[in-house]
Amino acid sequence: MLSVLHGVSALELQLHRHQAPATHRRLANGSFEAVPLTLGIGTHYTWAYVGNPPQRTSLIVDTGSNVMAFPCTGCQGCGNHTDNPFDTSLSSTVEYPTCSTSKTAFRCSMCLKEDDLCQISQMYTEGSSWKAVVAEDQVSLGESVLNNELHTSFGTRFQFGCQKQETGLFITQTANGILGLSNHGTNIVRKLYNGKKIDDNIFSLCFTKNGGTMALGAPPPSSERRRLGALQFARVSTEHNGWYAVTMREIRIGGKLIDIPSMRLLNGANNVIIDSGTTTSYLPKALRDEFDRAFKVAGVKKYMTEGNGNGYSKSQLTRMPTIEYVMEGMDGEDVVLTIPPALYLKKGDNGRYSATIALDEQAGGVIGADLMTNHDFIFDPDMNRVGFVLANCNYKLAKQDEEGIISVDVEDTSSSWEAAVIAEVGAEVLTKPENDDDDYPIVNIVAGVFIAVLFLGAFVYAVVRKPTKTKSDWAQLSVEDDDDEANELMVPNSPRAKIETYDTDDAFFDTQLDEAAGLEHEKTELEQL
Repeated sequence: MLSVLHGVSALELQLHRHQAPATHRRLANGSFEAVPLTLGIGTHYTWAYVGNPPQRTSLIVDTGSNVMAFPCTGCQGCGNHTDNPFDTSLSSTVEYPTCSTSKTAFRCSMCLKEDDLCQISQMYTEGSSWKAVVAEDQVSLGESVLNNELHTSFGTRFQFGCQKQETGLFITQTANGILGLSNHGTNIVRKLYNGKKIDDNIFSLCFTKNGGTMALGAPPPSSERRRLGALQFARVSTEHNGWYAVTMREIRIGGKLIDIPSMRLLNGANNVIIDSGTTTSYLPKALRDEFDRAFKVAGVKKYMTEGNGNGYSKSQLTRMPTIEYVMEGMDGEDVVLTIPPALYLKKGDNGRYSATIALDEQAGGVIGADLMTNHDFIFDPDMNRVGFVLANCNYKLAKQDEEGIISVDVEDTSSSWEAAVIAEVGAEVLTKPENDDDDYPIVNIVAGVFIAVLFLGAFVYAVVRKPTKTKSDWAQLSVEDDDDEANELMVPNSPRAKIETYDTDDAFFDTQLDEAAGLEHEKTELEQL
């Protein structure tokens, strides 16, 4: 299903997602141009058609890198993905830019003497890597079934990495390759704009937990009807490797500001990067204590991420606080990305839930696909801004909405985090709490009432019974004694001393007890009458 907007040069695409464990690849220093902090498995991908005749491949949409790369025939050690490797021998239009002609947009890591082909490569700290030669052919983005008209209308000759070797996580990922969308000369959106295929150098990503919608060009009119709030624009800088970097000003948890040691710590050297290619988000590790404190105030033990605690039970989800990222807007004002629990919680194999915002950076951070979900993110690099708004991102509904046949009122059901929790983990979260070791609300109420009754009974007993004089059977210790606890009991101003040295031979209490006894005697005489 493709959506073409008549009279407007723009294209809407359906996004897909493979549900896989969150795995992250951190870039190592190498000969190729640096890309962002992480790339993810299980992220959102779309289809591309390459060559003549067109061959299909799948690409992860990644705003944190600038390379389109995927396996080609002869790729060594490449895994099984959604589609076969691109067979260059079957395309009549493929070309290989050479190092000597300087017609490649890439910085070559190596040029072989025998063919002068431009080779590029990327390595990652956990061991993953790929190597490729630069190729050029007709490329278009589309749906699972080729649309020849769209392949021509929105296609362009484009250079990409024709991968010849993969290792590590690239072998096991579902999608064939990656579609780099950072603000760089190798970005296909900019190439489409320069070729007058689209009217604006703009694209938008609207993720759901299962897929979503990608738009090339200015946001289509139908997108406004899918928005569930006001569109906000954060100022971005793309001067560092084309990354879309926002300036964070504050973080609120449960509506209250947390203490941040410095803005330099929060934003780091490159600010906070919006990276759709990573499954989780990141903040500095120095914020751990503040997150723990804020979550304790909300009524849960502490802030728990995967591997840091055993997670939260379903009955605890209703107490989880909303997190807010306060960022710099276009005119100096604040804009706020609201993150309900349904966005930052993920269910683990043990049936419990952990937060996906990892606190392990030295400085700066990443807004990943987890926090982008159920929002329309509009990337407008020429205006140095990224817009975001809560939205209905379902592609099929978007298609129906454009055709005027949608009748579902999604605003009322999606504006609160409770509805989002239901959508993510089931309605039983808010209706029937589980019995587990962490939460026994009925037991707690009964126990509280029982303790209150005991306390009241003890108080009444103490008031109506005249105490007998007793003699203390503990000996006073010298204040020089080494037992600090005992010394504390002998200090007149110590609260514990006041409790432990209660004097039962007190004239005030004796008078009160005598008056109470007199009232009880008068009451008995009246009853006898």
